[in-house]
Amino acid sequence: MNPTQLIRSFFLRQKWGYLIAVLSIGVAEFFQVRIPHILGNFINHLKAGGANEHVILGFALELAIVAAGYVLAFGYGQTRVGQLGRTLEFEMRQTLFSHWETLSSRYFQQHSVGDLLNHSLNDVTSVRQALSMGLNQISQAVFLFVATLYMTIRTIDWYLDNRAWWGAVRAQRYAGQRLGTAA
Repeated sequence: MNPTQLIRSFFLRQKWGYLIAVLSIGVAEFFQVRIPHILGNFINHLKAGGANEHVILGFALELAIVAAGYVLAFGYGQTRVGQLGRTLEFEMRQTLFSHWETLSSRYFQQHSVGDLLNHSLNDVTSVRQALSMGLNQISQAVFLFVATLYMTIRTIDWYLDNRAWWGAVRAQRYAGQRLGTAA
């Protein structure tokens, strides 16, 4: 079995584990983009003078829940991808060692022990790290982009839809109001 087939077959066997891990990272990114919105609403309450102890505690609790959700979801997703990567690394080493057992002694006379150790230790580990870290980074980037776009569309009044805002800008009466609405 060539290395590409080995990796492809592993991903197909572990597809549900990878899917759950990637979706967990996606959920974490949606938690992450809520934080600026919560802080913006809190600042609006402070500016309006309506922030009493109860309101402050409410925002603090909401922020703590969102932060905990992010940590748990992101931590699970990254840990699960890492575990699956270690399993792939184990299977690749097992396959490599099984293949070495079928080779003649002449092969081992022509290749140094250092080359064999490099294949079994460094190369296999590099493949695992590239796949695991790559999957984590790609899924995090894609979900963060989607979550940011979603929150932007959900909370920002668009330029032409908000005459009170752009009219003041065109008349040069803009006083730095926050662009957006409470969700």
